[in-house]
Amino acid sequence: MFFEFKHLKAINMGYFEHMFISLNYVAILFISAIKALIHSFIPDLFETSTSQCIVEINNKLSKHHTRNV
Repeated sequence: MFFEFKHLKAINMGYFEHMFISLNYVAILFISAIKALIHSFIPDLFETSTSQCIVEINNKLSKHHTRNV
């Protein structure tokens, strides 16, 4: 790689591993945002989707943080 990223060294990850995990979070958040938008217009739909997304991301971040400590 042409660049050395301090962040990647700090979390002990490779470039593509970090990119894959980050894009996974983007996908989860994007889907959650769409569900939240629908929920804002139709409150009976996706009542707990956003909070479930937050829990899912928190669990994944905790797992990755624990692995890289």
